[in-house]
Amino acid sequence: MSFRFGGLRIKDLTTRSQSSASVAYVEVAPGVAHATAKSTRSDKYYVCIAGRVVFEVNEQRVELAPLDLLVHVPPFDPEGEVFQE
Repeated sequence: MSFRFGGLRIKDLTTRSQSSASVAYVEVAPGVAHATAKSTRSDKYYVCIAGRVVFEVNEQRVELAPLDLLVHVPPFDPEGEVFQE
C-alpha cells in the first residue's frame, strides 16, 4: 500500500501477520519538507538509502547520508525498566 503524507510518498512494507510493528519505505523528493512532528505512540528508525535527508532533533539539524541511521525513541527512563530476577 502506498500513500502520500506531507509531501512524502510512503510505501507500507509491513506483512499482514505483524501487528506490533511496521516497516515503510519513505521517498522524499528534493526540496520537500513537512511540518515538525513527534509520534507519541511509536519508536522510529530511519536509514538513508540514497541522497541526503535532514531532520531537526531537539532543535539541532541532523543530516543523514547513505547508510546513516537515526533513531527516534522516548528518552531513557530508569523507572520504566523491568528487570528479571
